[in-house]
Amino acid sequence: MRKGAFYENTTTTALATTTVAPSSTVLSNNSSTTIAPSILPSAFDTGIGQNMTEASCTDFFQRFLSNNSFINCYPISFLLHTSESFFEVTKSGISTLTSAIDLACNADFQQCATLMTDYAGEMLSPETCLDDYMLQNPQVVNAYNGFMAYSMMYWASCLRSANGSYCFVDSMYGGPTTFRTSFLYFLPLGYTYPSAAGAPSCSKCTSSIMKIFNRFTGNKSYAITDTYKSASKVINEKCGAIFVPASLSSANTTYSTSSASSLRNRSGHKSFSLIYAFSPMLLIFIFMFAVS
Repeated sequence: MRKGAFYENTTTTALATTTVAPSSTVLSNNSSTTIAPSILPSAFDTGIGQNMTEASCTDFFQRFLSNNSFINCYPISFLLHTSESFFEVTKSGISTLTSAIDLACNADFQQCATLMTDYAGEMLSPETCLDDYMLQNPQVVNAYNGFMAYSMMYWASCLRSANGSYCFVDSMYGGPTTFRTSFLYFLPLGYTYPSAAGAPSCSKCTSSIMKIFNRFTGNKSYAITDTYKSASKVINEKCGAIFVPASLSSANTTYSTSSASSLRNRSGHKSFSLIYAFSPMLLIFIFMFAVS
């Protein structure tokens, strides 16, 4: 499969068994990477803590975090809420952040999507992290949501605007209204949209991001099923009743396990304010931009 990013004025069409696949307008990305090796972003780079009840779960974390196949995916679904190094990258300017997104978008998508699906299933095994997941250990829940959200976050993060820039980068550096679009990227990770912050911009980026997410809402294994509708309501109240799909999809898209849906439904979803508990530096950065 070709690597790169697709433009936000195209649509995703083919639904594969493990992922939402883009249309034929996927474009190769030849941007050079300008990130210094010392700040290449990585997941859980401040540690995983010592509060897991099962040694097997700790072993699982150590194993996947040291797996080069996982590392080289540069999964935005992990970096966005578990990585201090990614926070440092977001502070380093448009060029550096663009290079970081290049890394994620130039990864072997099919290989990475398969790996994340396999890890999500393994994580809920009684021999791995099931007990800690049931206890809602924050690190475990974050990791599970990261695995599950990989595909939709890949496509949403790799969207490009009409001027060729990444929608993700634009959301961080495009001003207060555009900046609110950055909150949308937290929806697949189980965070509700902070309606008090106001609606994001009525842009094609916003519309395309939500259309990607909507395609996954027919499967309750995904956290997006809990967070999508409230966000779409805020957007459509500002941008028009049909600007983004208002209802959950009827299609049962992609990954499932025999217990994933019922287990996740017990966990509920997180208030956006809980990012303080998981990624305080990133939330501070978001606040700084939102009020600037």
